[in-house]
Amino acid sequence: MQRMSVLFLVLAVWSNSLPVTGFTLLELQTVTVYINQKFAKNTDKQYAYVVKFSANQCNSLTNENIAKVLNVENPNWDEIFNNDQIYQGTNLVMAKFRKQSNNKKDVEHSEYRLLYPTGSSTLSPVENMMNTGAKAGCVLFFTLNSPCVGRCALPNGEYSILGKLDVFSKINDRALVYNKFFNSDQKRPVKEVLKAWDAVDKKIPMYRCDNNGCSRCSENDVKDNSKHNSCNK
Repeated sequence: MQRMSVLFLVLAVWSNSLPVTGFTLLELQTVTVYINQKFAKNTDKQYAYVVKFSANQCNSLTNENIAKVLNVENPNWDEIFNNDQIYQGTNLVMAKFRKQSNNKKDVEHSEYRLLYPTGSSTLSPVENMMNTGAKAGCVLFFTLNSPCVGRCALPNGEYSILGKLDVFSKINDRALVYNKFFNSDQKRPVKEVLKAWDAVDKKIPMYRCDNNGCSRCSENDVKDNSKHNSCNK
């Protein structure tokens, strides 16, 4: 318990000095709560999604306007979770993790599945969405658990998403939001996790949203880890 507490003290540190996404913290929470309740049924099983809004839509991300944007989306939750399907819509793509065998380590993480091409396609589900419909003015990338250090945030790793995050590089208003600290990473050295998270944050501003609201995470402003007990609001 003590080690877990130290990890949370250190890892949940937000950077207030650097320019960040155009999303407000309230907008991040509004979007994630709406999608998680409507489409994900508030599941505690790992999943991820990317949602885009046009420039005009980004100006007012209220529940009413979010509903207007997403009323054309109809992800089948049973297909996603029971049949490992990737939902590919006009404004939303969503997937859960997929086991490739009975080996617990032989798993494609949900973030990976959204950012890498599937089947015979040369484009990832996210790239397909970005090329469909209205041009994205802002993009929110949600993952229930924080990007894992051993795969997703591992530089040059086979399953690394770091290079694939460049798909969002031309969109100024972009954010990666997670809800829970990935359980397995709680056992890793704090500096190792911070280094991995900083690599993600440099590609796309990283946030945490939970029942208490949303806050900004980065390694950049860590001065005295022992003084931080939560992400700064």
